Amino acid sequence: MMQPFRVVFWLGSPVCINHPWLHLDGLTAHAKHLEHLGREYRYLPSKAVHSGPRHAPPLFLKTNGVRHAGVSIFGPEAETYTATMFKRFEPEGYPETGAQRVNLGSGHFRNYMLRSVLVSCERVEFHGNGDMERVGRLLRQLPHLGNDGRVGHGDIIGLDIEPEEEDRSLVVGGIAMRPIPVSALREWSEAVHLAWHAPYWTPGSVALCAPPGAEVVLK
Repeated sequence: MMQPFRVVFWLGSPVCINHPWLHLDGLTAHAKHLEHLGREYRYLPSKAVHSGPRHAPPLFLKTNGVRHAGVSIFGPEAETYTATMFKRFEPEGYPETGAQRVNLGSGHFRNYMLRSVLVSCERVEFHGNGDMERVGRLLRQLPHLGNDGRVGHGDIIGLDIEPEEEDRSLVVGGIAMRPIPVSALREWSEAVHLAWHAPYWTPGSVALCAPPGAEVVLK
């Protein structure tokens, strides 16, 4: 049964992001592939779009082709900062025989500096309208939110999902709650090129959209 709902993730560590928002339907798409393919999911080509299970019932209500799945709302106490990680070649333990020149500009021993944006908060909230039970089951498979979970970022320590009386997943009070293509709108206060559906990393998902927070009127 389709119904409005709210999801709250409780976090044990800061979330690492490379985009202003996390997308609820992006999280469920990731979880659906993980559930369907198991360990084989990890062996898929990283730069190729892989279709999900066919004939699966829709998870979210759609209006003008846009899923009722909002973007992340970080807790009011959230603080954003930048962290820097360095990788440097350490000669200790490197074989002393054979070639003594090490390529530090490319390959396995390449030196680099990586900056990441971290959001420190206790919780991340999403609003949706769809199959609340299936969405909850999928989201409970996720160990972390955002990037670099392998080093402990975005650790999920709890998940609450509950029904809501009002649908706050698409537009609330004339304000967009997620990227909405201008093709689905009659009016918008601003527009930028954004990914608006999963997978969000591929250029094929990008269109001219009203961003979250813009004033909009749906067609």
